[in-house]
Amino acid sequence: MTGERSRLLHLDDRALIRECEVDLYKASGAGGQKRNKTSSAVRMRHTATGTSVSATRSRSQAKNRRIALAKLRTSIALDLREPVHELNSVDLATTISKGPRGKNSKSRTTASYLEQLAIVLDVLEASSASLSVAAMRIGVTTASLVKLLRGDDRLVRRVSHMRVRYGLKPLQ
Repeated sequence: MTGERSRLLHLDDRALIRECEVDLYKASGAGGQKRNKTSSAVRMRHTATGTSVSATRSRSQAKNRRIALAKLRTSIALDLREPVHELNSVDLATTISKGPRGKNSKSRTTASYLEQLAIVLDVLEASSASLSVAAMRIGVTTASLVKLLRGDDRLVRRVSHMRVRYGLKPLQ
């Protein structure tokens, strides 16, 4: 599947949707009559990878579709592992040293940023979840790598699960 993740992350929205099964349904919970009467919630399942996400936050189906697409791209980056061949450690080191600009920054959802995070996770997987080994392979300090990971709760959970699988302590 080498290169497939990158292709998926860089697809435009329409092309990515064409590769998905999209279900529309009525969301439950707060939001008034409109939410309970219209199919505004969106569930997307990428058929080739099995990655599935849903969005129910908004009463607008269009907005939930955009949210689901962003979640799908993020899930693809976080869940699909590829073998590590040659690293462009300069790009990775730049991504790690700069990081996203704040918790809700748009830079967290760009294809290139998600691709770099995916590669960091690939390197961690190839390094048996050792932060120091992965940092050395990328060309950054362990502290810089940990700072990047701790900047995103989803990354912390993924890396913690990975570390436990290898018999290491989870990230704190």
